[in-house]
Amino acid sequence: MSIPKQTMAGYLFKDRRWGCRKLSSPENCVERDFGDVTKKENDLYVTFLFSTATADNVAINDIVDDDGYERP
Repeated sequence: MSIPKQTMAGYLFKDRRWGCRKLSSPENCVERDFGDVTKKENDLYVTFLFSTATADNVAINDIVDDDGYERP
């Protein structure tokens, strides 16, 4: 089972970053069309926040001010 961060990486990148277990097809990869959106020098820069909670104790909170989220 993959955590959300690993699943998201499969759709974003051409390689297995963030512990990705399965990549999407090359034609559906975000990196193919927009480059690496996690790099500040890219025209399209995105910050992702992922919960560190596991499925058995997850709760939705204010992800901006909550310490329970990590930036990759």
